[in-house]
Amino acid sequence: MFSFLSIGLWKSESYEEPNKSLEMKNSLISPVLGCIAILFTHTSCNQAVDEQSLIKTLNETAALSNRSDCDLCPEDEECCCGAWLQPGSSGAFLQICGTTNGMSACMGAATGNCPSFSGGGLIIELTLTEPRQPFCVGENSPFYIRNLSGTSTALIIITCQADLISSDTMWLQIPPNEFRYIGTNNACAMGPCE
Repeated sequence: MFSFLSIGLWKSESYEEPNKSLEMKNSLISPVLGCIAILFTHTSCNQAVDEQSLIKTLNETAALSNRSDCDLCPEDEECCCGAWLQPGSSGAFLQICGTTNGMSACMGAATGNCPSFSGGGLIIELTLTEPRQPFCVGENSPFYIRNLSGTSTALIIITCQADLISSDTMWLQIPPNEFRYIGTNNACAMGPCE
């Protein structure tokens, strides 16, 4: 054992081995650093492309989001609204009062922070074959939705930004013969009249 230690530790070649191991470490570090540099460059380029792609998408979305493009509600100060069935719902029979495109006249009482109003009224039926119905409401205006069914709860989704890609929506559960009073602002975002 002594001869092994004396040969391994005291031979002059043993001093060359650390240099060889440094050369080996240096030869391994270069490819590793090269791979890291390639990955960093690749990741950085992808982020730049994704940001540019996102900016382009947002600009295209903004161009499509002009509210005056709503065919049903052509006036500049009208909100393009819609009601549709929630997933799993089979139907709803509704009255909407306060519309600008309703055929019959109706009135709504002051409720919460919403004033009394009058306007057009619509009666719509949402079914599995006709699950969506559009309607128009003025900006900064209240309206109500009434469930005309005497037996079933209406499970609906409404929006007054139907012409926008990312629209403001409300999911409503309206018990039989009950009302939900809703108000719009100048951007056609909705809120309950509370």
